[in-house]
Amino acid sequence: MRRRKKFLFPLISLLVILILSGIPAAAYYALVRPALAQMDGELTVSGLTAPVTVSRDTSGIPHLQAENAHDLFFAQGFVTAQDRLWAMESQRRAARGTLSEIVGERGLKNEVVVKS
Repeated sequence: MRRRKKFLFPLISLLVILILSGIPAAAYYALVRPALAQMDGELTVSGLTAPVTVSRDTSGIPHLQAENAHDLFFAQGFVTAQDRLWAMESQRRAARGTLSEIVGERGLKNEVVVKS
């Protein structure tokens, strides 16, 4: 009986450590990673009339090549939204006065209330 306890405690401890360390990794792959910008591969987007090529330099700055102005500006907006979604969303919320809904009381200092 005593030998069994000596064997079970380290085994259960190891399992608890593996489970607890796996939770942040699972959360990253389930929640954070899908929200990141796609940096390679192909993506089909409706609204383009011709293919657009987006390449990034070593600093991650996008460079776009398109056959016409519409596709160029469409792709530029898409890439900007992909890269800067949090900044765009937080600025929109600050302008509307709803930033504190997602960041709490700290957002109240950044909101401007306009009375009409």
